[in-house]
Amino acid sequence: MATATVPGGSPGTPPLTFTYSSGAGLTVAQQIANALGAASSKGTLTQTTTSGASGTVSIPGSSVAGGTSELVIESTTGPVTVTGSGGIVVNNSATPATITAGAGVQLFTGSVGGVFSTSSTGALIGAVSGANTITASGTGELIGGGTGTNLLIVTGTNDTVQSAGTDTVLSSGSSNLIINTSTSITGSMVVNESGTNDTIVGGANPTTVNATTATQFYAGSGSLTFVGGAGTSSILGGTGSESILAGAGGVVFGVNTSNNATVNSGTGGATIFGAPGSAVNLTGSTGTAAKPDFLIAASGNETLNASTSSSANFFASGPGTVPASTSLAEVVATPCWRVPVRGR
Repeated sequence: MATATVPGGSPGTPPLTFTYSSGAGLTVAQQIANALGAASSKGTLTQTTTSGASGTVSIPGSSVAGGTSELVIESTTGPVTVTGSGGIVVNNSATPATITAGAGVQLFTGSVGGVFSTSSTGALIGAVSGANTITASGTGELIGGGTGTNLLIVTGTNDTVQSAGTDTVLSSGSSNLIINTSTSITGSMVVNESGTNDTIVGGANPTTVNATTATQFYAGSGSLTFVGGAGTSSILGGTGSESILAGAGGVVFGVNTSNNATVNSGTGGATIFGAPGSAVNLTGSTGTAAKPDFLIAASGNETLNASTSSSANFFASGPGTVPASTSLAEVVATPCWRVPVRGR
């Protein structure tokens, strides 16, 4: 197990230690804890404690010019909105809390869980564990769900979401980055994507993406289930197994080395770029003579298989393809166009 330790709410009081599963990497909560620890070591930390908090609570200003203010909430009796000219809130409640971070406020949610939100430019909200609902609706925010089970909602712009546990991410903002940061924590990430110009990065755990708009996805070592929507999605494969269903906007899929994938052309069609050591199976019946599905081989040994597809398909080998290194298969009765591979 790993720990995140923050200074107590009053000078001279013992530090507060929060435990979470090891292997989650540097979570947002850990970043906040590190900032508090650094300020404490330099003697620039102003500490305050409150109990039974409810309504609007203000963080006192720092007693040191250019210093950092810390407010520890020991308990709440109702929803809390924290305001002030900046500072860091540490939630140490023994029961789930509902806390909204005001302008310039960073929030360390603790390990019990609760409902937390921010709409402040550049704000940070970091959970350690527990079941959390975290909402970011501002600009340039950074939120992390910790290692528990979380609902992460991002409606802002240029925000970053770090998933480490078992998380559902609802993204309807613009130009946001969603990352599965976990390397050894058991869990999964489900992203329901309806935003614009968002980028999603998979990790070691399974990822499911339901995209109603155009999405860029970079797969990791975990498995991927991708369902496309009206926009054209671009997917760079990882090293795990992948199942991809194109929506009305179609999908462009670039395979990674030693990757196995199944792509269904769905209602919009598919363009597939192979890679050495990869095997891709194309299914579906979308392709027509006017708009076929495309399977394009790269160099190295690879298999592009459309034998279970009833579409019109176009096969091609890219520059540098080694003769007899690429296996291209299709249903003979299906209209098909093939750019000859040297040596065939």
